[in-house]
Amino acid sequence: MDKLLTWACGALEQADRKLKKHQPKPLSLDPNKETITPFVELGKAHILPGSDPELVRTAITGFCAIVDSQLYHYPENIFWDFDYLFKTIITLKNPEACKNYCQTIVDLQKGYGIHSKIRFQYMHDFTFGFDWARWVAKDPENRKTIKPLDIAFLAYLKQRQTELIELIAHNDEKYPKLDTDAPRNPYKFARTPEAEKKLHMQLATKGLVPLEAWKAEPVAQWDEDYTGIREKLSAKMI
Repeated sequence: MDKLLTWACGALEQADRKLKKHQPKPLSLDPNKETITPFVELGKAHILPGSDPELVRTAITGFCAIVDSQLYHYPENIFWDFDYLFKTIITLKNPEACKNYCQTIVDLQKGYGIHSKIRFQYMHDFTFGFDWARWVAKDPENRKTIKPLDIAFLAYLKQRQTELIELIAHNDEKYPKLDTDAPRNPYKFARTPEAEKKLHMQLATKGLVPLEAWKAEPVAQWDEDYTGIREKLSAKMI
């Protein structure tokens, strides 16, 4: 094992320990396994011999910052799959783009998470492509070639964050001001931890998740009404 991979695995093992301290068995949404791929295993699988050292160091540092941010801004998150995100980061073209990309995700986590005005409880809609699929379906002609974590989609999320904050400020019917510290749920289905876990495990088992983020190279699907599917399945489970 060369020095670069040794350093990367050390950093990823530390991130693994942080997550396991928070959640001893970090769950995967993969129907075929219970827990996620350890970060150190992602490093061993995707950091290739001859990789640009500066790019690898930037990618690993950025990835670990994303994990730290998710732990802080989404502490009640249930499914912690990072395979697709890790592969996306490690294959970016240059260190500056990689640094900016990772910082963009950290900023979005802060802007949408439980400590923000928006106060979403889970990363699942982002991680597993529900937000992306809904966005593509609104303009498939121009968006269907954009991948779930492409920078163009992240830019939309940043814009949407501003729009949601404005809606909240005006006490919008769907996005009102919240009187308590409870998380926000704008959907028609329950998102308590028990309901969230059960619903999304059912969706994954049925192949009804837009992005199988537990895979490094999944096939992303947008051309289903995933919001409607979740609502109908949730109603059946009550």
